Amino acid sequence: MASRYECEVRFFIKDIEKFRDRIKELGGIVKFPYEFTDYYYLHRNEKWNPILKNIRIREWSYPRKPTCIYLTKNEIKETKGIKFKKSLYKEGKLPLFSANIKECKEVLHDLGFLPWITVIKKECKLYEVPKKFITIEEYIPELGWTGELEIEGDNITSASEYIRKSLDLLKIKEYTYKSISSLVAEAKGQ
Repeated sequence: MASRYECEVRFFIKDIEKFRDRIKELGGIVKFPYEFTDYYYLHRNEKWNPILKNIRIREWSYPRKPTCIYLTKNEIKETKGIKFKKSLYKEGKLPLFSANIKECKEVLHDLGFLPWITVIKKECKLYEVPKKFITIEEYIPELGWTGELEIEGDNITSASEYIRKSLDLLKIKEYTYKSISSLVAEAKGQ
């Protein structure tokens, strides 16, 4: 990654076939199919806003990758009518520790974290629409099909313009800056 930060929005995909057709119309291709489970934790003694800061264990199903603890810290930005999440750590997620799932859970327990929610992502695809944008589709049982637009960079105005143009190309009118953990927690009534 050449730039320091990631800026992103998430959206719900009401009709997955229509979304895929639009990606094809734009010349998009699948670059990376994947599946994983994120185990989110809350601190025992400190209240964290999961939109702004979270810690999780990511366990990959496909492709096989190391299980890792990640810390995420964000701020919410709004420019030119676009509200989005901006990471405060390089590359969005700060990798803290990599081991098997049991050891990762033990480390978080030892640091004072308690299990909160589990987010399973299935049938996921990262699409590249050449010279335009990169987007994803993910199936999350509690939410259905979701997508995400993400841009690297430090310039908030450029990020906002990029997100708006990409949403327009995808014909997406509704989106959110909220983290996936907070969306799943809301869906579960937590």
